Amino acid sequence: MYYPLMFDPIYKHMTWGGERLNKLFGRALPFRQVGESWDISCRPNDMGKVKNGRSYGTAFDQLIGINPEGYLGKALVSPGPFHFPLFVKLIDANDDLSVQVHPIQKNEIWYVIHATEGARINAGLVPGVRKEDFAAAIHSGNVEKYLNFISVKAGDVINIAAGTVHALGAYEIVGKTRLLKSFVPA
Repeated sequence: MYYPLMFDPIYKHMTWGGERLNKLFGRALPFRQVGESWDISCRPNDMGKVKNGRSYGTAFDQLIGINPEGYLGKALVSPGPFHFPLFVKLIDANDDLSVQVHPIQKNEIWYVIHATEGARINAGLVPGVRKEDFAAAIHSGNVEKYLNFISVKAGDVINIAAGTVHALGAYEIVGKTRLLKSFVPA
């Protein structure tokens, strides 16, 4: 009854995006400057659709509705609504992206697929940074000296726990998986 499902990517235009998803993976991109490819998405306004097999064209939420326990497993099926706990996207950054920090429910795992020489990401703050110093740096527009930068290469995996300051650097392709807090083992 079950088989490996593949979904049509949902492409997002971003001014900092590029065309490397075509160059590296042979994907036919709908426009230039593709910043993100949402490869597994079960979001109401960006619902993934199956692109293979007998479920071709079926929306992800419809599959889950047909057999919640079969597609989610017993641990994730509760008295509805049913939510698929993963969101997987590829990011093609041709510029340094903004520094972010997500609310408590958004844990992320980044897998570096491609990186140029000298590529780096921001994951957290340098040790010993005081809250008041960082707040002052935000107001003065000088936060970079407090950011913890990590050099990366293809194959690296970085855990970005909820509440961690983070940013993706230019010239990298990162596979990003967001895990809902309720899905992450304690």
